[in-house]
Amino acid sequence: MRFDHTVKLTDQPCLTFCFAAAEEQRTVCMWEGYFDAAMVRVPPDPQGWTGWARLYHLDEGWYDADAWRTTDLQTPLRQLGCLELQPLQPDCRAAMKDLLQCLRWGVRVGATLTVTRD
Repeated sequence: MRFDHTVKLTDQPCLTFCFAAAEEQRTVCMWEGYFDAAMVRVPPDPQGWTGWARLYHLDEGWYDADAWRTTDLQTPLRQLGCLELQPLQPDCRAAMKDLLQCLRWGVRVGATLTVTRD
């Protein structure tokens, strides 16, 4: 299953989230700006930045050079799942809903996630 949110923005950097478990794969492609619009809204946990928010807000370059792999899908699901999506632009909101759907699936089946930047 593939969700592509890059069609209207072909000249912009894109992120590809590839979830894989056993014989099944789900992919979400989105303009990097959609991801940015959501991540800037994620607040720190009481103990500080954690999960994707830590990597994003501390600018640790988690997907800049190579593909980035993780099996921790519960933390980003919790962080992004708590966001109010309504204030986001409709296209951004659709991309985040698809990413959340894939995160839920990934948690349920124990998927591995690979993130790349094109």
